[in-house]
Amino acid sequence: ARSRRVKAEKLADSEFTGDVALTTNTVVEAQSLLDSFESAAKTVGLQMNVSKTKYLAVNTHEHEDDHPTIHSSNGNVMEQVEDFVYLGAWIASTEHDFKVRKAKAWAACHKMKKI
Repeated sequence: ARSRRVKAEKLADSEFTGDVALTTNTVVEAQSLLDSFESAAKTVGLQMNVSKTKYLAVNTHEHEDDHPTIHSSNGNVMEQVEDFVYLGAWIASTEHDFKVRKAKAWAACHKMKKI
Protein backbone atom coordinates (compact mmCIF):
# COMPACT_ATOMS: atom_id res chain seq x y z
CA ALA A 1 0.00 0.00 0.00
CA ARG A 2 1.23 3.47 -0.79
CA SER A 3 1.11 6.34 1.61
CA ARG A 4 0.37 9.86 0.53
CA ARG A 5 2.33 11.26 3.47
CA VAL A 6 5.47 9.16 3.28
CA LYS A 7 7.57 9.09 0.13
CA ALA A 8 8.57 5.62 -1.08
CA GLU A 9 12.23 4.76 -0.56
CA LYS A 10 14.36 2.12 -2.22
CA LEU A 11 16.57 0.06 0.08
CA ALA A 12 20.12 0.01 -1.25
CA ASP A 13 21.27 -2.75 1.07
CA SER A 14 19.96 -5.41 3.39
CA GLU A 15 22.16 -7.04 6.01
CA PHE A 16 21.64 -10.19 8.06
CA THR A 17 24.27 -12.01 10.15
CA GLY A 18 27.22 -11.37 7.91
CA ASP A 19 25.35 -11.58 4.61
CA VAL A 20 24.76 -8.39 2.66
CA ALA A 21 22.59 -7.81 -0.40
CA LEU A 22 23.22 -4.61 -2.37
CA THR A 23 20.68 -3.48 -4.96
CA THR A 24 21.12 -0.96 -7.77
CA ASN A 25 19.56 -0.15 -11.12
CA THR A 26 22.65 -0.72 -13.27
CA VAL A 27 25.82 -2.80 -13.22
CA VAL A 28 27.88 0.42 -13.15
CA GLU A 29 25.97 1.60 -10.05
CA ALA A 30 26.54 -1.84 -8.49
CA GLN A 31 30.30 -1.49 -8.99
CA SER A 32 30.27 1.96 -7.42
CA LEU A 33 28.19 0.79 -4.44
CA LEU A 34 30.44 -2.24 -3.96
CA ASP A 35 33.53 0.01 -4.00
CA SER A 36 31.98 2.25 -1.34
CA PHE A 37 30.93 -0.76 0.73
CA GLU A 38 34.43 -2.27 0.59
CA SER A 39 36.00 1.05 1.53
CA ALA A 40 33.71 1.45 4.55
CA ALA A 41 34.34 -2.14 5.65
CA LYS A 42 38.11 -1.62 5.49
CA THR A 43 37.88 1.35 7.89
CA VAL A 44 36.75 -1.06 10.63
CA GLY A 45 39.12 -3.88 9.69
CA LEU A 46 36.75 -6.01 7.62
CA GLN A 47 37.27 -7.36 4.14
CA MET A 48 35.07 -9.02 1.56
CA ASN A 49 35.47 -12.74 0.86
CA VAL A 50 35.70 -12.65 -2.93
CA SER A 51 35.23 -16.42 -3.30
CA LYS A 52 31.82 -16.17 -1.59
CA THR A 53 30.71 -12.94 -3.29
CA LYS A 54 28.32 -13.29 -6.25
CA TYR A 55 26.15 -10.93 -8.26
CA LEU A 56 22.84 -11.35 -10.03
CA ALA A 57 21.84 -9.04 -12.88
CA VAL A 58 18.09 -8.97 -13.48
CA ASN A 59 16.31 -6.93 -16.17
CA THR A 60 19.44 -4.93 -16.95
CA HIS A 61 18.49 -4.53 -20.63
CA GLU A 62 22.17 -4.92 -21.40
CA HIS A 63 23.76 -7.72 -23.35
CA GLU A 64 26.07 -9.85 -21.24
CA ASP A 65 29.04 -8.82 -23.37
CA ASP A 66 28.18 -5.11 -23.18
CA HIS A 67 28.21 -4.53 -19.44
CA PRO A 68 31.39 -4.43 -17.41
CA THR A 69 32.16 -7.18 -14.94
CA ILE A 70 31.95 -6.42 -11.26
CA HIS A 71 35.22 -6.74 -9.39
CA SER A 72 36.63 -6.22 -5.91
CA SER A 73 38.92 -3.34 -5.04
CA ASN A 74 41.94 -5.62 -5.54
CA GLY A 75 40.80 -6.55 -9.06
CA ASN A 76 39.25 -10.00 -8.47
CA VAL A 77 36.25 -10.54 -10.77
CA MET A 78 32.97 -11.45 -9.07
CA GLU A 79 31.02 -14.48 -10.28
CA GLN A 80 27.71 -13.69 -11.99
CA VAL A 81 24.93 -16.16 -11.16
CA GLU A 82 21.44 -16.77 -12.56
CA ASP A 83 19.83 -17.32 -9.13
CA PHE A 84 20.83 -17.75 -5.50
CA VAL A 85 19.36 -18.35 -2.06
CA TYR A 86 19.21 -15.39 0.34
CA LEU A 87 17.70 -15.93 3.79
CA GLY A 88 16.20 -19.23 2.63
CA ALA A 89 14.49 -17.90 -0.51
CA TRP A 90 15.47 -18.22 -4.16
CA ILE A 91 15.82 -14.66 -5.41
CA ALA A 92 15.38 -14.66 -9.21
CA SER A 93 12.36 -16.93 -9.55
CA THR A 94 9.32 -17.00 -7.29
CA GLU A 95 8.15 -20.11 -9.12
CA HIS A 96 11.44 -21.90 -8.43
CA ASP A 97 11.31 -20.80 -4.78
CA PHE A 98 7.75 -22.12 -4.43
CA LYS A 99 8.66 -25.48 -5.99
CA VAL A 100 11.66 -25.91 -3.67
CA ARG A 101 9.60 -25.01 -0.58
CA LYS A 102 6.79 -27.33 -1.65
CA ALA A 103 9.25 -30.20 -2.19
CA LYS A 104 10.75 -29.62 1.26
CA ALA A 105 7.29 -29.62 2.84
CA TRP A 106 6.38 -32.90 1.11
CA ALA A 107 9.71 -34.43 2.16
CA ALA A 108 9.00 -33.49 5.79
CA CYS A 109 5.47 -34.87 5.49
CA HIS A 110 6.72 -38.20 4.13
CA LYS A 111 9.14 -38.55 7.05
CA MET A 112 6.26 -38.44 9.52
CA LYS A 113 5.23 -41.74 11.02
CA LYS A 114 1.71 -42.86 11.73
CA ILE A 115 0.82 -43.20 15.39
